[in-house]
Amino acid sequence: MTKAEFLEICSQHWEDLQNLHQHDNLYDFEKDFEQLARELARKSFEGVLGDVPKDYRKKKPSHRPLGK
Repeated sequence: MTKAEFLEICSQHWEDLQNLHQHDNLYDFEKDFEQLARELARKSFEGVLGDVPKDYRKKKPSHRPLGK
């Protein structure tokens, strides 16, 4: 992931971050902030690590020799 890609992800959530101050109470603010932070972290991790496989339990092919 490049710096430009990371900044693009951050800019997608900028408006949501600016609108957090409109909450009436701290509980709703914290809940929405945590959700926004998790989404931002998930997207940045996926950008760094690559796409996550659909089935994380799927076995990978073995590269061991086939003889005894």
